[in-house]
Order: sequence, then structure tokens, then C-alpha cells
Amino acid sequence: MKIQGTITKDSKSEYWIVEIPFLCLHTQGMSRKDALHMAKDSVEELLDHQTKVSVTEATDDYFHVGAQDTALLVAAAIKQRKGTSYREASLKIGSQSPNAVAQYALGKVSPGLDKLEELIQKLEDRDTEIVISTTSPKRKKS
Repeated sequence: MKIQGTITKDSKSEYWIVEIPFLCLHTQGMSRKDALHMAKDSVEELLDHQTKVSVTEATDDYFHVGAQDTALLVAAAIKQRKGTSYREASLKIGSQSPNAVAQYALGKVSPGLDKLEELIQKLEDRDTEIVISTTSPKRKKS
């Protein structure tokens, strides 16, 4: 799963502005490359460096953020929403157990794709496009 972010050149300054709405993150950089690096760094900080994070450009205006442990991205979204406790998030997804969401947040349990999509849709309170991509592992040079 990858989460979409936007990157735009600020018309009033030299900065590039980065937004990742699902994670409630905003940052900037002096160049496009710097702004994307700042986006990656922001997500890694949000996840307490618990998993590897990737940022890949999709178009001139969009990029994607991915993580080896996608459940941590959903957990980060829960943490970032002020007023959304594990209990409130559990109720949104129709679960009676705040412990289940807490387990996702701590990286102890990884939900299946169906549960992950359900979590995202209900946390967003609207239809959200979910982008799933596959990558081949890098080959080691002999």
C-alpha cells in the first residue's frame, strides 16, 4: 500500500511544499529533491523509525509514500488525528476492542488487505483511492 502526497512549488517563495493528507503531515524543502527527502524524513519520524519508508514520484504533482509495515502507516494516521483515540478508531471500524487498533499501532499485528482498506476508508470518512504497487527486490552485484 502506498499513500499519496502532493508536491507543489510555492509561488511566493523558493520553497517546494509537500503535503501527505492521510498522515496529516506538511513540510517543505528548498528544492523538489529536498522536499521529497523531508517528506520521507517526516514519515520516518512519525513511525519512530520502526520500519523502512520509501518515497517515489508518481507525477509532477504527486508522490507516493510506502512502508514495509503498512499497518504502521494506518496507526500513524490514527495518532495524527487529534481526538481520535484507539477506542474511537475501533468504534469507527465497528470493533468493540480498542486493543485491536492498539496492536496495529504498536506493529504487533498486521491486518489483512481487506481490514487495512476498511480501516483507511473509515478513518478518512470518505472514499479514498488506495494505491498498491509491487516492486522487485534489488539484486546484489556480484
